[in-house]
Amino acid sequence: MFPRLAAVLALVVSLSTWGREDASCPHYKRQEQFGRWSKSGCRDTRADLLVVRSLVPTTGDCAVKEGQWTDPYTDSVFTLARNLQIDHVVPLDEAYKSGAYAWTDEERRTYAENNRIIRSRI
Repeated sequence: MFPRLAAVLALVVSLSTWGREDASCPHYKRQEQFGRWSKSGCRDTRADLLVVRSLVPTTGDCAVKEGQWTDPYTDSVFTLARNLQIDHVVPLDEAYKSGAYAWTDEERRTYAENNRIIRSRI
């Protein structure tokens, strides 16, 4: 079989089960399976991400209040942190249902805190 054809067939097979929960998958509970945002000093991971990704200096010490962020999907500009939702490229519940339920607690928490896969969303 041609390598590219094999890759396409593997993708088709994986898509046929996309969105279906594995029968052995325990019920998803975000804080139980992935934990809360971790803290570094007085800021949690969410606040750290808002500070790092702001295009201007942020206001607020522990809780970020204002800054400037651009939505990567709509190019909308936001200045109030409370108007931003932080999520993962693959949301935690989808990752869990797609196999993360079989990971160790440490692996799930590492995934949840991986700032390379976390995106700001409206």
